[in-house]
Amino acid sequence: MKKIILTSFLSFFISSVSFSQSKLPECKTTDKVLYHNCYGKKFYGRDGKYYEAEFKNNLPVGEVKFSSGDKYNGGWNDQGYHGEGIYTHLDGSKYVGEYKNGKAHGKGTYIHLNGDKYVGEYKNGKKHGKGTFTFKNGSKYEGKFENGDFVKGEIYHFNSFNYVGDSKNGVPNGKGILTGKDGQKEIGSFKEGRLHGKGKKFLSNGQIIYEGEFQNGFPHGQGTLYLKEGGTHVGEFKNGLLDGKANITTVDGKKFTGQFKEGKLIK
Repeated sequence: MKKIILTSFLSFFISSVSFSQSKLPECKTTDKVLYHNCYGKKFYGRDGKYYEAEFKNNLPVGEVKFSSGDKYNGGWNDQGYHGEGIYTHLDGSKYVGEYKNGKAHGKGTYIHLNGDKYVGEYKNGKKHGKGTFTFKNGSKYEGKFENGDFVKGEIYHFNSFNYVGDSKNGVPNGKGILTGKDGQKEIGSFKEGRLHGKGKKFLSNGQIIYEGEFQNGFPHGQGTLYLKEGGTHVGEFKNGLLDGKANITTVDGKKFTGQFKEGKLIK
């Protein structure tokens, strides 16, 4: 019984402290009464969630405190956040920018708890349009977002590689150019971060070493292997190795046909 009384007292005390922060009278709790020039709570959903604020014409004005511990300060309309606003989560992550009918819409900045940051455009609550997502370690996506997914532009992975082209879920996917930290370059069609389809590979000095078809990052299908010392092998590749008939041109211009098996010349 003492526990019930103590709990009720604490709830009343906390509520009293909240309402005492405003000079406006307490809003009446009946749904039939318009909240105007008063301070009070509004419940939403079916699990007892609520927010409290000063109200004018039935809309929150100034800082809004949620039962979750989150806070919002900005414009409202009858469908939710609207106009410019700042939403701060209990964990410290924050969105600063434009809203439309309860969702981030327009230009905005989202700062994550771990230090990651997005600056750019939003549509219906998702990253959409031009934007830059910068990770705490310095890696970043810069370019075009669609429905929250990075789809085209530059991907820079700290101390790993730089990529310019089409993307899916922040991974090279489609046509693009990938440059490794050692300066070697891959140009062509990518799938899940690897060359897949037609493409080319270059050494850091710009010398081409392979041109043709790829599968999962390896030469696979018809292609041309360019030797460092000169000469070419033109033929069928399988899992990165010559496998089948190939036309060979030596460094001094001689030509002949050979048969390969798993990268080895067998006849």
